Amino acid sequence: IFSLLADVSVFVIMEYGGFLEPGLITLFVVCILALQSVCTEVSYSIQEELKPGTVFGNIAKDLGLDITTLSSRKARVDAEGDNERFCAVSLQTGDLSVAEQLDRESLCGTKSSCILIQELVLENPLELHRINLHI
Repeated sequence: IFSLLADVSVFVIMEYGGFLEPGLITLFVVCILALQSVCTEVSYSIQEELKPGTVFGNIAKDLGLDITTLSSRKARVDAEGDNERFCAVSLQTGDLSVAEQLDRESLCGTKSSCILIQELVLENPLELHRINLHI
């Protein structure tokens, strides 16, 4: 975080040819800290070829989210990029379940590690949480 802050500060100083005002530095720090608290990461190890609907974790408990707000905040799992959605979230319980049967070989080939990246999206206020699925 602090190296990113330093890089941004150096860029602004070089771009504008002067020193940063203390208020601007404070704004950078607040923005960086706010982004860090909103973007978290959680990992799950799941077996391949589980049946769709099989629960493998509870995202609400693991991230300390209020289950009662999942529906009103339109919680959903999105795939990173153009990838498929491999898991789903229950708005009533916070449970994560397998959306479709996973075949490690077809997803990752002969790689020694197989990690699928998904993202939990919450609205109002916007929060993004990365979900790593280790197959």
